[in-house]
Amino acid sequence: MLDGDLENSEEQYQTALRSHLLIVDKLIDLHNSKLKGLEKEFERVYIYMYIYLFMFIRIYIYIYIYIHRFVANRPAQLEAQGDREGVREGALFVV
Repeated sequence: MLDGDLENSEEQYQTALRSHLLIVDKLIDLHNSKLKGLEKEFERVYIYMYIYLFMFIRIYIYIYIYIHRFVANRPAQLEAQGDREGVREGALFVV
């Protein structure tokens, strides 16, 4: 009788252990799939961030070039023209 109970208990233990390991494997698979999704989302956001940073730097360079090439040289051009166009002294743009 004790022999039969011991075998029955061992069989129940093995069944419970297999069931537990299957559930743990499913949880690990779920965790890994969620982690892969988060990695893809991070890569997507990182790529967009890098693109926006590149665009910002490009616009900043264009503005810098515009200011230094056109606006900064404008008073010297106006002084060279003198009063031919009726520009008051110190103005940046021709009115």
